Amino acid sequence: MSQLADAATVPFSFGQEVFKTGVTFITGVPDSEFKALISDLERNELHANYVPATREDNAVALAVGAHLAGDRPMVFMESSGFGNTVDVLTSLVLVYEVPLVLFIAWAGYKGRDVPHHNAIGEALAPMLDALDIPFAEVVLDKDRPEQVVRALGEAQARAEAQGRCVAVVGIPAKFADKSGEA
Repeated sequence: MSQLADAATVPFSFGQEVFKTGVTFITGVPDSEFKALISDLERNELHANYVPATREDNAVALAVGAHLAGDRPMVFMESSGFGNTVDVLTSLVLVYEVPLVLFIAWAGYKGRDVPHHNAIGEALAPMLDALDIPFAEVVLDKDRPEQVVRALGEAQARAEAQGRCVAVVGIPAKFADKSGEA
């Protein structure tokens, strides 16, 4: 079999692609939007470069510890859990300029979800702005995962270069416009 044919049979490894961006430690709270990422991390990195968390604030604290140990961390969460991180972000991450990537699945995007998700979904961008956390939006399209990885890589580079927290906000594909754009 040719090398080209071999390459075509290798499935996309979301977690491994994220690690190629410069991220060296991942933690987060499970959500269905992160199914591919979590499956890959559990298969290849569990308790090594990936530590699952049960609360978003705990995940951020784990990431700060990883940073202090020399890692470049990323934390994933659903937007409904972002409110749990405000204290640890404002009293630790932002004050001490910890370079951290937040990967947030945007439940409640443009009011297109169930009411309890819409409440935080509508407030997410203003909350990130109020905390001075720059963010990029990307559609979480399982058929175009390389776009998500590229956005995470850009966020990682910015977080390291500027010594700050940066977010990538993932819009669930079911809420994106038919063109696939936010």
